[in-house]
Amino acid sequence: MKTLLTRIQEIFPLPEETIIPFQEAETCYRAGAYRAALLFSYIGWGLALRARLLRSACPAGINSKQWQKNLAKLRREDSWDHEVFDLVQQQKPAPVFLVSEDLRHQVRYWKDRRNDCAHFKTNEIDHSHVESFWQFIFSNLGKFVPNGSTASLQNEIILYFDLNVTPPDTPLDPIIERIPYCVDTDELVKFFEGVVTGISSIFDEDYRINRLVNRVLDTVIRVTNDSTVNALKDFLVTSENCLVNFLREFPQHVILLEQNPQTVRCLWRKHLFSGFSGYHNDMKVFVALLRADLIPQEEKAEANSKAFPYVREDSLSLEDELTLKQNDFFADVFQKIGRLGAGTSIGIVEKNRWVEGNIKIICWYLESHEISVQTVRMMCVLYDQEKRLHELLHEDGSEPEMSAGLYMFFKSNPSKRQEIEKIAQHEKLTLPEAIFGEVDREES
Repeated sequence: MKTLLTRIQEIFPLPEETIIPFQEAETCYRAGAYRAALLFSYIGWGLALRARLLRSACPAGINSKQWQKNLAKLRREDSWDHEVFDLVQQQKPAPVFLVSEDLRHQVRYWKDRRNDCAHFKTNEIDHSHVESFWQFIFSNLGKFVPNGSTASLQNEIILYFDLNVTPPDTPLDPIIERIPYCVDTDELVKFFEGVVTGISSIFDEDYRINRLVNRVLDTVIRVTNDSTVNALKDFLVTSENCLVNFLREFPQHVILLEQNPQTVRCLWRKHLFSGFSGYHNDMKVFVALLRADLIPQEEKAEANSKAFPYVREDSLSLEDELTLKQNDFFADVFQKIGRLGAGTSIGIVEKNRWVEGNIKIICWYLESHEISVQTVRMMCVLYDQEKRLHELLHEDGSEPEMSAGLYMFFKSNPSKRQEIEKIAQHEKLTLPEAIFGEVDREES
């Protein structure tokens, strides 16, 4: 069973000073000391609002000197609780909290119940009062956001990246940590939209804008709470460009899409490996989707075919390569190579580029898979095509890169060479001399 503290923290971030009161409240509740439980709960509630007020800029419509006096009272041990209550109720010259009159009335009701407990009045307090107040906290704590704090924080994040305003070594985390305290949960998506628009308005280069926005979003995931991150997910799902740019820099965050299969499919089918994107980063995103098991089994063959032309072994980590192998990415590799650029005038170029960039993968496939007639045929065709292209581009009589890579592979794996030679002899195929030369045949 989840504790009171855990249940609250799943919805709202709590400042450190509220932890003990809420823990004490639950201890008293379990012991049947309901007056003490309600009193400690009210203190925790008040401290949570106090933290938000202390982190907030001066609310709209309130004189800055008066606000400094309010903050001074909030910092004093003998006056902070009265000041929190007064600021919740305040409506003139401007409200500090933009909440309904009904909600202010409910706060007055719970303040009276708190007094019943503190002064041991005759009104009965039992478990139902405590549970009702906890439900009030769960339902309404997020609504008590200081007036103007959202716009102020949004502007602060935007100006953080303006070096004319903010020194370059200023930490970003403390600013982002205030989001759950200063922004109503229902307004978070609009808040993120405003941050992106604001950053875009002060810089011209798309690359720089993307990097700065990505830094904000990554920090939100690292330092805020679940409800804020959930709102960020909602924002990213509706802002495809932000989502793609973000995942290209932080592919580990694909897990955000765990409950959005349609977005996952749209991502790998529409956005990755399209246009003038950075294919290196796109492959990292694709591998992350496979690693997180976000591509359904029945869609993997289609997804692998989409990504196959863009894989380059020098851009893969050992972990990436293992993930691709575990998801049958390289199954029937020679047949897939044969389909590259099919029906286009640059088909040979596409095949050549893939082969030269993935010699080790080809060797791994030959070593770990049974050799078929189709494999031998395609290997011969690929060599002929690559050699013709190589001769067009080079006049030095050198052999294409495929020759040297496969020659060394078969030199180290004579049994595989024999297997291919046997198939070639049976099918009356001529093997490339540059790969299957006579020089080492006696070793087999």
